[in-house]
Amino acid sequence: MIRICGIVVTFHPSSLLTDQLSLLNQQLAEVLVVDNGTFASWPPSLQAALQKPGITLLANPENRGIAAAFNQGLQYALNNGFAWAATFDQDSRPPPHYFAGLWEAHQMCPFRHQVALIAPRYWLKETSPPAPASPASAAWRKIPVAMASGNLVNLQAAQAVGWMDESFFIDYVDFDFCLRLRRQGWQIMEARNVWLPHRLGSRQSHRWLGLQFSLVAHSPLRRYYNARNRIVTYRRHARRFPGWFIHDAAWWLLETAKILLFEPHKAAKLHAMGRGVKDGWLGRMGPAPPALANKWTQLSSARTT
Repeated sequence: MIRICGIVVTFHPSSLLTDQLSLLNQQLAEVLVVDNGTFASWPPSLQAALQKPGITLLANPENRGIAAAFNQGLQYALNNGFAWAATFDQDSRPPPHYFAGLWEAHQMCPFRHQVALIAPRYWLKETSPPAPASPASAAWRKIPVAMASGNLVNLQAAQAVGWMDESFFIDYVDFDFCLRLRRQGWQIMEARNVWLPHRLGSRQSHRWLGLQFSLVAHSPLRRYYNARNRIVTYRRHARRFPGWFIHDAAWWLLETAKILLFEPHKAAKLHAMGRGVKDGWLGRMGPAPPALANKWTQLSSARTT
């Protein structure tokens, strides 16, 4: 298998980061941790996890956003002679033989020289593990977009499209990146037999019409970024990829209905989404306005979203 540089972006990570780094260190040539302004507050036990050979720290003095942090990692990997890098957030822990499985699927793909990104399949940590794939199923398939965590990124392709868009700060960074890759003729590939445990937002239990179920919720601040960056991504790519746009917009409508029916802080989240739509349409990018970001953060801290 090829040499791979792992990139983990952190922001106030939990103790679970220790296990994640250990698992990555066992499978990769090097692991780079890019921390967005929180390293000074890490407990000594967590800082000690970075002392192992093969793990490097890049500590930003402030939160530069997920796109800028990933770009720092991708550039580092390119400068150090790697052709592929693995991008991770701090909530995903790859099982043994994870990267071997991704690369095996890539080698079986007939258009592998056009592949810019190899993605796994995801299952939420709070749910039951998926059933094994059928032996008759294909090892790979084309997909329109992929989440950032757990991917193998072709550094030649990433550099060709200008890396990730740092103005997004967080949310839809990965989808915009994938669509820009596809616009230049690259392909996004999913390894169908490789699964990555993942966590999205905070999961809450609900009862409605006698049914018990759980849903993933996000804070008002994340709703702002999600709405703003969705609008920008739609404006850039909807005409070129109408099928993806219709599918994603339909999910957005369902998410809005979920907020209205089940989530707390409805008014704050809808206000954040409205402001995000406005800023996205006007091209106001980068970090959220500080006054609003502080207000939404305090609201989230007062009660779990």
